[in-house]
Amino acid sequence: MLPGLPDHTLMVWEKDLEKAKELDPSSVTCYSLSILEKTGIYRMHEQERGRFPGRRDVLIMQIMAVETFGDLGYTEIPPGWFVKDPKWRQPRYKFTKSSDQLSFGVSSYSFVDGVQYLNRRNISNYLHDIDEGRAPICRAARLSKDDLKRRAVVFGLKVGIDRNWFREKFGTEVCEVDVGEWESLKKLDLIEEDALGARLTQKGMLFSEEVCQRFYSKKIKRSVGIDFERFGSGTM
Repeated sequence: MLPGLPDHTLMVWEKDLEKAKELDPSSVTCYSLSILEKTGIYRMHEQERGRFPGRRDVLIMQIMAVETFGDLGYTEIPPGWFVKDPKWRQPRYKFTKSSDQLSFGVSSYSFVDGVQYLNRRNISNYLHDIDEGRAPICRAARLSKDDLKRRAVVFGLKVGIDRNWFREKFGTEVCEVDVGEWESLKKLDLIEEDALGARLTQKGMLFSEEVCQRFYSKKIKRSVGIDFERFGSGTM
C-alpha cells in the first residue's frame, strides 16, 4: 500500500484499508510515496501539486494503517511492514548482526564486505551494463568504522538493536554513537532504550526516516543535501 499517491484522499485511503482487511493477507507493507527528482512522478508533482495529499494527510493515513492493522493483530516491524506471524513479536530486539545484502534494480544499494554500492540510476545504462556483462554499479565506497556504527544504528533502530551485540561488535554503547542526537530524540519520545537494547517508539515509527537520518555522518549529510536542522521539536 502506498499513501500519498495522486488523488489520494482520506476517504479513498479508508476504502483501501477496508479492502486490505477483506483480503486478510499474512503481511502488508505501507510505505509513503517518495517523490524523487528526475522521475515521472516528480514532474507530475511539480505540475499538478494540488492532486497530491499534503504531509499532514499522509501522516494521518499512516496512523490509520497502524490502528487498522494493530486492531487485526498485526505487528509492525520494521516501520511500514505489518505481519501476522507470531514469531515477529519476540524477541523485542532483533538487530543482532550487520549482514551483507545484494540488491538488484535501478538505484538500489548493496552492502558487501564493508563496501556500499549504488546501482546505475538510469534504466538504459543499467541494462546496457548487464548486456555487456558488467555489474551495473555507478558508485562504491568502503565504510569507515564510524560509518559502520552509524549504519548499524540507522538500520537497527527500525527493528530494535541488541545492546550486547552492539557493544561486542563496536566496543561502545549504541547511545554513544551520537550522544547529542540520542538525547534529543529521546526527549522527543522518538526512541526508547532499556537494559536489553534500543528501538523506535510508536511515535518514532511514523518518522522513522527522519529519525534515522539524524545519525548520518556529516559527510553523508552534505552529500544528501538535506537541511537536517529543520527536523526539530516543532516538526516531530
